[in-house]
Amino acid sequence: MILIESANKIIKETKYRLKGKFAILACSCIIMLTFLILCVLLFSCSAFLMDSQGNDILRNVFSPLFAVIAIFVSIVSLPVFAGFKRLIVRCSEGKKITAFDLFYFYSNTSLFTNSVLLYLELLVRILIPFSIALIIVYSVNLVTRLVTTASLENPNFAYTFSILSYVFDFLVILIAFIYISKHLFVTHIAVKSNCKCRKESFKASKLLVKKYRTQVLMLFFRVSYLLLASILLFPLIYSIPVISTAFSTSCKWLIQSSYIYED
Repeated sequence: MILIESANKIIKETKYRLKGKFAILACSCIIMLTFLILCVLLFSCSAFLMDSQGNDILRNVFSPLFAVIAIFVSIVSLPVFAGFKRLIVRCSEGKKITAFDLFYFYSNTSLFTNSVLLYLELLVRILIPFSIALIIVYSVNLVTRLVTTASLENPNFAYTFSILSYVFDFLVILIAFIYISKHLFVTHIAVKSNCKCRKESFKASKLLVKKYRTQVLMLFFRVSYLLLASILLFPLIYSIPVISTAFSTSCKWLIQSSYIYED
């Protein structure tokens, strides 16, 4: 009942905070998604050219060139994502926002560098455990294929082994997500200090998740479910600002009640 009541309060506050600001957030979301799509297209072009058969120039020259351009564009666009997060945080706190706030972290070299380093560090901290989990899952599936192929004369054993391997894969991925969830509040905390206190932000997020483990896991899976549902039912331009503001509001409440830091 407490979680349901809190969710209703978050929904009400989110609707209130978005009044008069949704258009700015929607336009900012379009720009952010444009950068994301551009990066994906550049990486896709590099991979496509790498598979070119019989054309050494495309494979050895243009493919690496597109990869370098893609990496450069990805790094340069990271402050846009930090700026969008800052917009969301300020919106959830009832502060005034403008469309130019999306490019806030391009204001000077220090802000740009801090935002890039924050997101690169966050990306590394997420990719390492997730990559390990994927390697484990791939290895288990490979062993499962070998065992089931060798056990054609005993289908019951092969079937049982396959079920157990799927359960094991699910648990590995779940553990990886739970481990990654400790970084759930990093960007929310970091943008309030203009991404200067990266080490402190990661530490604060870890402490916050540890203190409110049940609430955080509920929030994590609820937001994941809502994001998936919104992708299927509504345009991302609408769903991302709404869900992000609701998530930021949840973070704000947990942070205020934890006394990890004071605004």
